[in-house]
Amino acid sequence: HAFTFSNSTEIQNQINLCPFALREVSVLTEFILGHLCCSLTDVPHVSPMAHIKNVKTPTFFVLGDSDRRVPISQGLSMYYALKELGVKTATKMYPKSGHAITAAELDADVNVNTILWYHQHSTATK
Repeated sequence: HAFTFSNSTEIQNQINLCPFALREVSVLTEFILGHLCCSLTDVPHVSPMAHIKNVKTPTFFVLGDSDRRVPISQGLSMYYALKELGVKTATKMYPKSGHAITAAELDADVNVNTILWYHQHSTATK
């Protein structure tokens, strides 16, 4: 069995793109700069939410509640979608944390929870 651990990665659900996160979506930046390399209608197809039904791997999300790069709502959308599809998933939210969980005590908690998730979902531990 495989497993997934999502730590400080860019989910970037372009389907429900947050307006203040435009700097994160290169296709929109290119549009603003005047050299669009693809159609804006292509954007939803690269969103992880467009492929959510293909996910079978147990997935653990680490979310900072003050993440301005990838809004927490996007991580929660993925979490609830996977849960609804019956995929083993868990999420851990960290207060006053941004895109990277940097406070020492929280970083330790992230590491402990990551190891526990790995242990629970790795075939090597069974």
